[in-house]
Amino acid sequence: MKTGAFNDFWQGIHADADTRHLPLRVMFELTYKCNFHCRHCYVPKSWRRRKELNTKEILGIIKQLKTAGCFYLGFTGGEIFMRPDIWKILEFSRKQGMQIILYTNGFLVDKKNARLIAGIGVNKVDITLPGISEKVFDGVTGVNGSHKRVFSAIDFLRRNKIDLGFKTCLLKANHGEIKAIEAFCAGIKAPHRLDDAPVPPIDRLMADQAKPTKLFKCGSGIAQCAITPQGQVKLCPLVDWPKIKISQNQKFYQIWEKLPEMIKAGKCRRPCPCTLGRLTEELCAIQ
Repeated sequence: MKTGAFNDFWQGIHADADTRHLPLRVMFELTYKCNFHCRHCYVPKSWRRRKELNTKEILGIIKQLKTAGCFYLGFTGGEIFMRPDIWKILEFSRKQGMQIILYTNGFLVDKKNARLIAGIGVNKVDITLPGISEKVFDGVTGVNGSHKRVFSAIDFLRRNKIDLGFKTCLLKANHGEIKAIEAFCAGIKAPHRLDDAPVPPIDRLMADQAKPTKLFKCGSGIAQCAITPQGQVKLCPLVDWPKIKISQNQKFYQIWEKLPEMIKAGKCRRPCPCTLGRLTEELCAIQ
């Protein structure tokens, strides 16, 4: 397919999703557990102890997402590879015909796992690069040896011809390495996103914000949303209210149908925490 034709197709399905209110893009937070200890993480540490969905529950929700019209499905955390059932989840999702992107710190992706990711047919793996030097990288993650493990993972994934993307949070610790990070990504022809507006932990963020004067412009609640490790539907990973739990009595599609009216009625009491909505778009839109 020619580039122009693909762009027309791409814009067409997104316009159709907006018009018909289809959950085209969904970000599924599989777990809040993580093997890194980044001080700037937006997930409160206390959330790592929360009870999370089991395999059967997750697969059931994924099936509901497919039925509702989801096409782009992102898996994030926490660290998704902390879940021992991650391979069942990924295989099931691909069998549903969904486009899959993984958000990971890369630490647990070894040679075997890279081959599994390629075999399943994951569309893209998005890795966080907090630094380019070992000192800065390990300093930000709080884990000695994380630099070596993550860059080895990148090499394994590239050998398996898996599309990669990278993102970096701009911090005092790494501001001197941003150009080097961007040069590395350019050198392997992989896109890089710089988040220059890190947000505090969600619990503090939601408590500090006032009632919004403007609605979301990124498509949250209209063509995209997020799901927590507890099976709650919310607008995006960084907006923690409202949260409505998927259950036997309340299916995903029923919750999805309520979101636009909740936004219009002002029941979404918090504004987008991201500067101009930029980070929300990057986290939720699977491209």
